[in-house]
Amino acid sequence: MRILCTNQALAEPGGTESYLQTVVPALRQLGHDVELYCLRGGHVADGFRAAGFVVHERYVDLQPVYDVVHAQHASTALAVRARLPAVPIVFASHSWFLDIEDPPREATPSAIVVYNDLVADRVRASVLGGDVPVHRLTQPVVIGTMDQRRVSIRRRPRRAFAMSRNLSTRISPLRDACRQAGIELKVVGRDDVRLEDPTAETMRADLVFGSGRTILEALALGRAAFVYDEGGCAGFVTAESYPRLESCGFTPDAGEPVENLAAMLRGYDRTLGTVGRELVVRHHAAARHAAALVEIYRSATGPALGSDPPDVLRRLSVVTQQAFEAELRARAAEWEWARLDRELRDFDDRLGVVQAELDAVWRSTSWRITAPLRGLRARPTPSPRPTEEPD
Repeated sequence: MRILCTNQALAEPGGTESYLQTVVPALRQLGHDVELYCLRGGHVADGFRAAGFVVHERYVDLQPVYDVVHAQHASTALAVRARLPAVPIVFASHSWFLDIEDPPREATPSAIVVYNDLVADRVRASVLGGDVPVHRLTQPVVIGTMDQRRVSIRRRPRRAFAMSRNLSTRISPLRDACRQAGIELKVVGRDDVRLEDPTAETMRADLVFGSGRTILEALALGRAAFVYDEGGCAGFVTAESYPRLESCGFTPDAGEPVENLAAMLRGYDRTLGTVGRELVVRHHAAARHAAALVEIYRSATGPALGSDPPDVLRRLSVVTQQAFEAELRARAAEWEWARLDRELRDFDDRLGVVQAELDAVWRSTSWRITAPLRGLRARPTPSPRPTEEPD
């Protein structure tokens, strides 16, 4: 098959970008010809090109040569439908809280793929979800083959790694809990160093904090994985907790308060790495996921033509992407304003403390007693008169 995979951007590493980095090579290993299309390229697109894949960034470069489109994000699905009116679209929805992740009816997808129960419930409740098949798959992850070289985690954790762009206010309590447990913590993501490929740091750690695909990638490397992000903490991935955590995409949707973090960390066990890897091998192998996708692709049929004019779909695609980017900018501006406001208030508080301390000094007995001495010290000392030399 000739497959076109789309994403609204292939610029910086992220969840849907990581998904494509996992799935696209697996589809090629099955002998299929895979190309990509994005509205904005960057490091991820360059990586695909270096691996020999064609990446389109111009709408006009798309030609009606594909057997199926694997579309991610509403904006690219609409653009592809405008350009390729007869090609079947299989829409992949990864999130329930971003509008751009909702499959657009105007794109007339033949099928929808979801990756956790939260998204599945939302899609199936929609009008479109009642008209087209909804396929529930698990998130895929690459399973390495060099097991004999894998370093097992320690009996007691010494190094931890937190990887999340959705982690800011929760960093401080995480650092405190790790410090109490004697664990060295490195944080990578929104407010710290960014890594294009966190594999090396993950391999050095005993314990990885994160959510979503970060958890799966840690488990695939035999690390203990702890679900933790801005939403709270849901604890270690164990054989018992796996069904609950997988159902919500390894997010703290049904987690515990962060106040329990230190106690939850005491549940660490070195067998978590082995158990976690066995779980991802059994349920999340990229090779099996790619085979399931191909079966869905082959069952997809083209849409009925003539529903919406291409120019209307094209404009709707642009508006959808602009609305998504405007929402991101607006939210970022709101948080920046909140940060500056907090810093200003903190400065005022510190200034008030300093002023109160000065007031206390000025009202003190010692300050009043030493006032004459300070007056003498402040009085200018007259310069000595020059000695006149005798004639």
